[in-house]
Amino acid sequence: MISFRRGFLFIAAGVTCLVLLAGSPFSNGAPAARTGAPGDFGDCTQCHREFDLNSGPGDIRINAPDVYEPGVTYEFTVVVSDPNALRFGFEITAKDGTVDFSPAGSWDIVGGSGTQLVGIPPSYVTHTNAPFGSVSESFQVRWTAPATDIGDITFYAAGNGATNVGSTDGDQIY
Repeated sequence: MISFRRGFLFIAAGVTCLVLLAGSPFSNGAPAARTGAPGDFGDCTQCHREFDLNSGPGDIRINAPDVYEPGVTYEFTVVVSDPNALRFGFEITAKDGTVDFSPAGSWDIVGGSGTQLVGIPPSYVTHTNAPFGSVSESFQVRWTAPATDIGDITFYAAGNGATNVGSTDGDQIY
């Protein structure tokens, strides 16, 4: 792992249970705390059992700055890609480096981005409706860094490249 003082460490792990993106209750957003971050609940292997984690031809990328300045708001992109997928979903969170991995900073919604806040308090962002895409889907997110320097922050994200067949058959988790 690479870590940066006042920087970001990106963990793109496919451990969200975006169950049945086609025709499921989660096609309108993943439940909170399914990114694989420390302290999160469950992981996608409970629902998406057909393939091993990260075994597909796709990936998830977080296009964000390498360092943060306290109190500054950043807009960046989460991209989920899979050449075999028809629909895409994601969830992202930011955690500090303390023993309890507390949420770091705050999230806000970018207008028209197809995203929503989840959790109490809201410390996760997920899709609002699993969009159809050709090979990938980009989601705009807005995150405000903590007001003071809290040291390293890690983003945890998970994505689903779904087949849209009404079940988890063929879905790949990244």
